[in-house]
Amino acid sequence: MSKEIIKPYSKKYKVSVNQQTDSTSSLHQRIDKKDLNADVIELNQSDTVAANDKQLFKKIDFKKLKNFKYLSSDNQKLAKKTNSIPYSVETTNIVYNKGNNLENGDFTRLWDQQNDGKIALPDTENSLWPAIIYMGIDYSRFRSTSSYVGHDFADEGPALAALKELQPKVMIYDNVAELSKLFKDGRVNLAVVDSDTAITLKKNISSLNSTTLGLNVYANYQMAAIPKNCQNIKAAYQYLDYRLSQSVQSRASKKMQALPVNQSVQKIDSNYATYGSGSDYLVTMDYEYINAQRNKLIKEWNQIFK
Repeated sequence: MSKEIIKPYSKKYKVSVNQQTDSTSSLHQRIDKKDLNADVIELNQSDTVAANDKQLFKKIDFKKLKNFKYLSSDNQKLAKKTNSIPYSVETTNIVYNKGNNLENGDFTRLWDQQNDGKIALPDTENSLWPAIIYMGIDYSRFRSTSSYVGHDFADEGPALAALKELQPKVMIYDNVAELSKLFKDGRVNLAVVDSDTAITLKKNISSLNSTTLGLNVYANYQMAAIPKNCQNIKAAYQYLDYRLSQSVQSRASKKMQALPVNQSVQKIDSNYATYGSGSDYLVTMDYEYINAQRNKLIKEWNQIFK
């Protein structure tokens, strides 16, 4: 990140940057203690929602960001709701052996009988883990109505019931290396992964392909915000706008496999296929609910899969 993002920013704006990296546990402690000592902070969507709920960010004047207009309407709503900006997105993909012929269809194919014992799902440390719960909700509704009727978390009961049906087919993976070995050993035929993992696996294993299995693709965003104790507000706004610029979004995708949110870049991005039918179909997950119910959902998940 330093080479591709921070150093060019520092050079362009003649700003000295002190970059700090926190472990997940350390970051959560700082959020709990309301101690975000920085001019700009980058967080995943879940932690952004948690920090914003604790009122740890300055209110952003989005009119000061000339590149804000290149975000989709949904992304602009997310930005205003969380008092931050999304600067990259991870999307749910299905990686599979090319012989499985999964190019057509939708995510309900996961429940096909032919996939018994051959599906890999991420563990609960994965940022897109909640997307599996969403799939369960949508599957239960799709099965009864033959149509998509929303993605809310009003009642996770049907989702958990659907995941129980899926359980005999499933192996849980911890990381890309483990998942790669499962494919090479022939222990799985397909896996639910984030877009970065999909790109990496296809590069490393020529027999794999990927699809989004339908129109609706679940998304998890990487966000940037300005903490309340920011000491250099001008540089902070410059950085947020820089993060959304066409050149930086394109470079981050090519060099870091970070999918762009700038719509003008999406149209020409080489990784655009991992969006499925396009960014208009990305489903923004409700992390207000997920964060509040996380411990309960993880406990129920573990009862099903462990």
